[in-house]
Amino acid sequence: MAQVPPPRRAEHRPVSSARRKYRFFSPAITGDIALFDMSTQSYACNAAPAFSSLVSQMKTRRLSNEALQLISQRFAVLAEPMRLRLVHCLFEGEQNVSQLVKASGSTQANVSRHLQSLTLAGILSRRKEGLQVFYSIADPSIYGLCELVCGSLEKQLAKQVDAFSPRRIPAKQSQIG
Repeated sequence: MAQVPPPRRAEHRPVSSARRKYRFFSPAITGDIALFDMSTQSYACNAAPAFSSLVSQMKTRRLSNEALQLISQRFAVLAEPMRLRLVHCLFEGEQNVSQLVKASGSTQANVSRHLQSLTLAGILSRRKEGLQVFYSIADPSIYGLCELVCGSLEKQLAKQVDAFSPRRIPAKQSQIG
């Protein structure tokens, strides 16, 4: 099985040659955004400290109507399940349209339409090589955003599962009188 390289557009620095891990950095956010492990071909996110400082900054300032509109548009782009599937596929690294069609199980026309929306929003970058078009993650903060949302959902669902878990009800002791 061939190993998938980290995304080409992200700035990466080797952490350990033995484990072949790379750290990705965002120019806008200080701190690690994601850690790509070549041996398992997976990402581990370490963005919570960086994002918690951003959240505290957001709490202390008021946003203009224009800023709220831009934020709303950004979330709207990510509100489509197929677009999230494509972004998730690109966590493995740069891929061409044919690879994304195969990985997503959708049609070429549908995938291309969603890739265009993600690219216009600045989430993905695109490069052409001959007749092929390759896409990669352009905004490295998307790794942290996905990790935060997934982690939050995981906690929420765990609480819901716990609510339906059988609980031990202490048996009433019979009183003999």
